[in-house]
This record gives sequence, C-alpha cells and structure tokens, in this order.
Amino acid sequence: DGRPGSTRACDASIRAAGVVGKMASVECKVLGIVDVEKLAEVEEAVQSMTVLEGWPKEVHRVQMRAEGRQTLEVVRNWKAVGCTTVVPPQNVALRQESEPMRGAPAQAHAAEVRTVVECECDPEDDVQGFLETLGYVVTCASVRRGTVYHLRLSSTQLPVEVFVYRLHKVLDSQNATRIEEFAPNFAVVEALVRCEEGKKMEASPAIAALRDKLAGVVALKKPQEMLR
Repeated sequence: DGRPGSTRACDASIRAAGVVGKMASVECKVLGIVDVEKLAEVEEAVQSMTVLEGWPKEVHRVQMRAEGRQTLEVVRNWKAVGCTTVVPPQNVALRQESEPMRGAPAQAHAAEVRTVVECECDPEDDVQGFLETLGYVVTCASVRRGTVYHLRLSSTQLPVEVFVYRLHKVLDSQNATRIEEFAPNFAVVEALVRCEEGKKMEASPAIAALRDKLAGVVALKKPQEMLR
C-alpha cells in the first residue's frame, strides 16, 4: 500500500521493552560516500545553503544495538570538542525503525522512507543495564563523529538535517571515546527529513533539491541503492 512499516508494530516493540514516553515519526533519508580529500568541498557547499539558527553542531554519536525479542537501537549524542574531547551525553534515545516504504510511492520519493518510534531517555539513566535486565544483548554498533547542519530547502517548511561524519569502531566497550576509524579515507554524508506520516511526500522536494545542489561533490542515494 506504499506505507512504511506500521507505527503500531514499532510502538509495540518499544512498549514491550518497558519504555514509555514514545514519539512516532517518519524519516526520509539518503546517504553518500565521499573521499576525505573532498570533505572540505562538501562542507563548504552545505554551509552556502540556508543554515538554521543554532547550527551547525559538532557531534559524537554512539549507536548501540539491542538484540532480544526485538531489535532496538540506543543512540547517545555527545557534544564533540576538538578532535578527541567529548562532553557527556546531551541526550539519549531508544529507537526502532520499520521496514522501508515500498511500492509506487516509494519509487517516486527522492528518499528512503521509514517509520521510527523513539523514546527520549535521561542521559543519567542506565539504559544499557535496563535492557540487559530485560534479556537484551547490547553491543556498540558504531560511533559517528562529525558535523550536523539543519537546512531549509525548496518551498517546504520541513528542515533537512545533514550529518557529515567519519565512521568509527569502539576499542573499549566501557569507554565510548576510545575509537578507531573504519575507513580513514572516506566520510559519510547523511541527509534526512523528519516529519509526520501525512507529510512524507512533502519531504521529497527538499531531499531532491539537496541532491541537486550537492551533485558536483557527492552522490546522495537511498540506502538500499548503495547496497546494489
């Protein structure tokens, strides 16, 4: 029917983990890989657009997978300072993504569309310990360190989030600041729009506009297209 995986299914998974305060939305995402030698060109191109007040921000984002009755993700956003220093988590979220939207609407959309259920947690809470008590196995999947921009593109009022980052692995499971790059010669450009279910098609022109503006420095594609 062209809809992304149901909000109800995701909501049930988060609720089964014993978490409350849920928030459901739709995320429309594209990705690109760029050689680090062109990273400055990408950042310059992004900064030339309409960057919203308060952005960009340097981020150290730790993403952990929780495998159990469902597959959940724990995301910790740290504020990065310089090359090695981080400030303790600014926010922590427990989230689950649906399967991507399929059918003709998905093919017509400029981005991959998924339903996401997310719960904001207190940074001081032991989210990992809580999930392990429920029987989940929590592992650190990746660390993404880079710069986040919020832009306004096309006639839509939906902001586009652009995250330009280097992907790392954690060397010490007890210390998320001890990291090593997976691919030192490459960086990732991730662009997404978060919106309500009824506005997902409005996100397409904004994503398409960004793809056109960055076409000379990085090719942005739907994540599934990058696996082909």
